[in-house]
Amino acid sequence: MYNSLITLTDEKFQEIYTNQELRNAVAGAHKCCDEFHNFKHFQAMAKHANYIVTEEQINLAKKETEKAKQIVLDENKNKLLFSGMGSGNLEIEDKKVANYRFRTVFKNRIGSTYFIEFVWHEKKQQFYTDHLHCIAGSFPSEHVKLYNDNYRPPMHYVGPTEKAVLEFINETFDCNFNEVVIDEFHWLNPDKEALCTSPK
Repeated sequence: MYNSLITLTDEKFQEIYTNQELRNAVAGAHKCCDEFHNFKHFQAMAKHANYIVTEEQINLAKKETEKAKQIVLDENKNKLLFSGMGSGNLEIEDKKVANYRFRTVFKNRIGSTYFIEFVWHEKKQQFYTDHLHCIAGSFPSEHVKLYNDNYRPPMHYVGPTEKAVLEFINETFDCNFNEVVIDEFHWLNPDKEALCTSPK
C-alpha cells in the first residue's frame, strides 16, 4: 500500500524539532520530475506519509540534523558509539538490541583507528564482524595473525549481546570503553573520521 502524498504544512514542519524520523525524511528529500524530466517538487518519504516539501524546509531540516548529530558525537565521544545501518529493534532473549547491523570508526587507547561493522547472524543467533579495517596505526601485536590490513577478515562471532560486542572491542583492540551506544537517527555513517575514542 502506497503512502499518501500531501503538502507539508508549516505547522506540521515544526514537528522536526521533536520527531527525529520526520526531520530525517525532510532533510533527505529528493527531486520528483514528470515523464519529460521537468521538475515537479521535492518529496520527503516518511513512515506513514510522503510529503511535498520546499527547498527552505529541506535546508532547515539539514541544519537541525547536523546540530543533533554534533550533540550525539559530543555526548558519546568516550563511549563505543555505533551508527545503526539496519532498521528496527532486534529481539534477543527478551532484550532489545538497537539494530541488527551497525558500524563505527573508533580510536583505541594509543590512537590507532579502526573501522568495524557487526551484523546479526540469524542461524547462529550471534553478531559477527562483517567488515574490519585498520585505517591508521596497527593492530595490537597479539592479534596480527588473526587480522591484517585486508578490508574483509574472516568472520569472527562475538555473541548475541551488546555486552559481547563491547568485550570483543576492548579485548581485541586495547580499549577501555564502558558502554555501547547504537544511534539510529543521526546519519553518523562513519567512513574515516572516528566517532569515538577509548578512554586511556
